[in-house]
Amino acid sequence: MLTRTQKEQIVSELSEKFLRTSSIVFTDFTGLKVEDMEELRKNLREADVEYKVVKKRLIKKALEKSGLEVDTSEFKGQVALAFGYADPLVPAQILYKFSRANGALKILGGIIEKENLLSQSILELAMLPPKEVLLARLAGSIKAPISRFINALGGNLGRLVYVLKAINK
Repeated sequence: MLTRTQKEQIVSELSEKFLRTSSIVFTDFTGLKVEDMEELRKNLREADVEYKVVKKRLIKKALEKSGLEVDTSEFKGQVALAFGYADPLVPAQILYKFSRANGALKILGGIIEKENLLSQSILELAMLPPKEVLLARLAGSIKAPISRFINALGGNLGRLVYVLKAINK
């Protein structure tokens, strides 16, 4: 049993984390085996994501204290929070990948860049390719018209050379 002081300290720490993080993903881990939970925590730790189990009532108070609006009435079961500090999509991507392999973990929703998102939106963002892949695709899209233009010019110059050679003979 937590004392009132401990609860207040948890609420204070949580509200501070809510303001510092780039993303928060709420999960329901009811029915998750201990070994699976340890594997999930290991995967998250490797990606510099903090995963914390907190009582729903304390989460609600911390959200109110930090000025964030999230409908916690949808939270059923045991709730844990994944805090992403660097790339805002990493927690959602890791949790999504893990939930596909283990049906006991459910994504309830989240906050990315101070915007409240429902679970479906979090899942859609989690399915996006990594940032590096998106940047490579963007660079390829920008490069493609220029490459085609250069090839077209090169083709015309090549044909001109063939015509000049034919005239020279």
